[in-house]
Amino acid sequence: MAAIVIDREKCIGCRACVDICPFDALSMEGDIAVVNDKCLECHRELRTRIKAGTGFHGPLAGRQCVECHKEHLGRSFKLVRFDRSTYDHGRLGFPLAGKHARLDCERCHTPEFRKAADVRQNPALLSSKTFLGLSRECVACHKGIQGTEELHGFCITCHEKRKDGPRICEDYHREEI
Repeated sequence: MAAIVIDREKCIGCRACVDICPFDALSMEGDIAVVNDKCLECHRELRTRIKAGTGFHGPLAGRQCVECHKEHLGRSFKLVRFDRSTYDHGRLGFPLAGKHARLDCERCHTPEFRKAADVRQNPALLSSKTFLGLSRECVACHKGIQGTEELHGFCITCHEKRKDGPRICEDYHREEI
């Protein structure tokens, strides 16, 4: 489906596009036509995270989807533009430190580690390369590490206290972290 792009500087407020839009995805804000949140009727997983202020899209509440996702730029255009090398996971409350910082994205962002129920129930998302749905709990990925049961997954209580991170527990853990 093609997105509707409104050039705010050229919009004259005639409402023609609002009246003919087959998706009811346009509305007027003052004298300017805007894309409303109809994108989020289909992309429910994103709507949930935007409303909660979580995940990559959470801080973008109030912005129009087409500000970043411009489908009118041809079939070969990459709809999702994401620079993995400069992305700051700290924005999500999960800064990459220690060995996590050196891992390829695909090592963690796999269907196996997607724990969010809304993502797991969506076959299209589970089979895609989505970054949605990962848990921030250590035990979601690190199974069978001695001591995690007693800490109930709060590994960070020890791992964050020292700058050298996981090395302080290597003798204690039986699995390579």
